[in-house]
Amino acid sequence: MTYSPQWNGYALHSGSTQTLNWKDYGGIEVKTKSLLRGGSGVVRNTLEGREITITGIIRSDTPTNATNLLDLLMKNLHVPGVGVLRISDDRYIDAYADTGSITATEGTDGTSVLWSCKFIATSPYWRGSALQTSTEVNSSSNVGPDTISYQGKAPSLPDWRFTALSGASYTDMSLIVRNSTTSEEFRLFQFSMAAGDVMEIDSSTGEIYFTGTPSSGAAVPKRVDGQFWELPNGNSDIYYEPTTTDSLLQMTCRYYERFHNVGEHDL
Repeated sequence: MTYSPQWNGYALHSGSTQTLNWKDYGGIEVKTKSLLRGGSGVVRNTLEGREITITGIIRSDTPTNATNLLDLLMKNLHVPGVGVLRISDDRYIDAYADTGSITATEGTDGTSVLWSCKFIATSPYWRGSALQTSTEVNSSSNVGPDTISYQGKAPSLPDWRFTALSGASYTDMSLIVRNSTTSEEFRLFQFSMAAGDVMEIDSSTGEIYFTGTPSSGAAVPKRVDGQFWELPNGNSDIYYEPTTTDSLLQMTCRYYERFHNVGEHDL
């Protein structure tokens, strides 16, 4: 199958055609736990990463133009650090170009070049192009459910944002966030927020922090229990239970839909 990939916004297919191949690294067992004092840990199996090989043929009308196209390709591939590889059907994956794997072979008349490059991704999953969000505001001590319809075929680990709305003032508050569909939950103990404070959870690292300029009394949780769970394919009923009965704490779930392959949206 022929693709039209982009690497950090540069069209790898400009003046050439491509094929795409990949292989996955083996499964590993990882222990995830809170970075904060007192958090409990869990063990989860996951895939380690993915090696993606793109092979293309540059074709041009003259040897000089073919060389210029190759030079431009090499310039864009030799960018250090992690970048974004995009496939034509709006599938993205974070990876870096393995510049030591790059090969280039000129054709006999100089107007074509066969090239190849490996890209190394730390996750084997492609993600959708749009960040998905789901927001709810508490109105009683047991809020929900907010049903998230997750269309990705591979599970996704969402991030979380908690916003204290106008008039809010919370000291040593606790909170449970539960997926009742999968019976998974995590708990935050003794955090403090005031109106305008925004507290975020990076579930992949376990980091919890305030954005912007927090209020003088703002404090992240003293303890975290459970695990930051993944969204599975299909509907998930999400509840969150804060130790407050007002309507001034807003929770937002943020995630990308993830896929095993580049064309699973029709499956």
